[in-house]
Amino acid sequence: MYLAWAYRSGGYKKARDVFKSLQENRPFSVNFFRKMIEFEKEQESCKMENLREYYERALREFGTVDSDLWMDYIKEELNHPLGRPENCGQLYWRAMKMLQGESVEQFMSKHALHQAGRL
Repeated sequence: MYLAWAYRSGGYKKARDVFKSLQENRPFSVNFFRKMIEFEKEQESCKMENLREYYERALREFGTVDSDLWMDYIKEELNHPLGRPENCGQLYWRAMKMLQGESVEQFMSKHALHQAGRL
């Protein structure tokens, strides 16, 4: 993946520049966004605002079918030092409105397991 190569060869700043230049090119995969989220989290000063931007962009494309993306975003808000746990309720309801078909049931199950401390 070109994004991973940019990160390895030029570091985070290069990967972010590549991400910005490629983000409007379609089609792209959810892994494109997940990789950038991973790179951000590896930074010494991981910025929650950047993580939110990446999650929101990913959800615009894959929010109707990827329940894991919603759960990861919720967990990020709960666990990141600059996360806002108060955002989790709104994320939950957005996911419920946006997800389609079996993805809704998968999300509800994963969320319930997470709430119970089993996920």
